[in-house]
Amino acid sequence: MEHAGKFYLGHLWKVPVYVGWEAAILLFFLYRTSAKLPADQMLVVITAALLTIFLHEMGHALVARTVGMGGISITISAMGGYCAYQPEPPPGRKILITMSGPLTNFALAGLSWLCLYYHIFAVDLVDVFVRAMLYWNLLLGIFNSIPLYPLDGGQIFHACAEAVTHSRPKANRAALIMSVIAAFGVVGWNAAQNHGQPDMMVVGFMLFLLFTAFQFLR
Repeated sequence: MEHAGKFYLGHLWKVPVYVGWEAAILLFFLYRTSAKLPADQMLVVITAALLTIFLHEMGHALVARTVGMGGISITISAMGGYCAYQPEPPPGRKILITMSGPLTNFALAGLSWLCLYYHIFAVDLVDVFVRAMLYWNLLLGIFNSIPLYPLDGGQIFHACAEAVTHSRPKANRAALIMSVIAAFGVVGWNAAQNHGQPDMMVVGFMLFLLFTAFQFLR
């Protein structure tokens, strides 16, 4: 079954939302990244991260529904989340659906920045929440824009390549080559930030994404 092993959370804007058991890995990662904060602030930061992921996927879902897709659902998983829909859209619609996730993040980051700039919220924990929303939305928006399949940037590149070549195999090859270049670029950038020594977690994550890209695009 399509949703076997997932927990149903409910519908929002007619979109069913699920959480996979592997989302525990995501929660552990978020806990580790915020463990040095006081307990109340840590809870706020983790909540902001989960909300950021959910709104990113909801951006995909709402645009998918707008352009006529069916079978739309959102699942929160170890990698953050994903939006499923049917059938496979043509390249133009695919680009619109895929772009909507990062654009949602950038819009929310801009809104968060405005709230901070104009000091709209004076309550300490609310301020922490808004700052966390700015951070997570910028991070997710920028990261997902990397042209590395299956990230949004990689899927957009693949759809553009298919629109230009009118060939799925050629688009697959182009997206795979770009994914390798992007992965090396990320590792190189990370190494430059750490005196020539890349973070092995970053290397491992890039290898995982490349493995996923090979699985889908070979």
